[in-house]
Amino acid sequence: MSSLDRLWSRLKGGLFFSMTWPLGTGYTKPMKNIAVLVDAICQAYDRVWLEPKPFAPRDGATYCNQAVQYVAAIFNYKRFEGKLANEMVDILNNDKAWKKISANEAAARACEGILVIAGRKDTPHGHICIVRPGTTQMSGHWQENAPKVMNVGKDCFISKGANFAFREKPDYFSLED
Repeated sequence: MSSLDRLWSRLKGGLFFSMTWPLGTGYTKPMKNIAVLVDAICQAYDRVWLEPKPFAPRDGATYCNQAVQYVAAIFNYKRFEGKLANEMVDILNNDKAWKKISANEAAARACEGILVIAGRKDTPHGHICIVRPGTTQMSGHWQENAPKVMNVGKDCFISKGANFAFREKPDYFSLED
């Protein structure tokens, strides 16, 4: 067993979880924020359904921006406060705290407990959502894998791929340390 393997096995016994990524390779990474990410996603999603339902769609308005702001704030990222989706996508593209990544990389990083956001600008409003830990699913429309997302919008879900949240492929961004 290498010293790196011994270190990972010690971390697994402490505050960290581990998983094999990509599956079957034997390579493990610590997932120090996985519980924080999963809890944040669940808390934001609950705000769609539990009174007073601040993120629930109503009167033709949707609140994807507020759901993403909520999760980002749990990760101590506050630059989204008071912004709409298009403004948030601009921030993602220009703030050095965020790195643009591929769809497959988005799924892998979310599985590591890293905050990953999918976003796309549009007129009059864009859309933004959180990539959640989990597997990818093949999008027939996009002809590529799509990561699973926590979507708050006209449709609210946590078990479908980004292809159900966006008509066109979004960009994916991970929060860097």
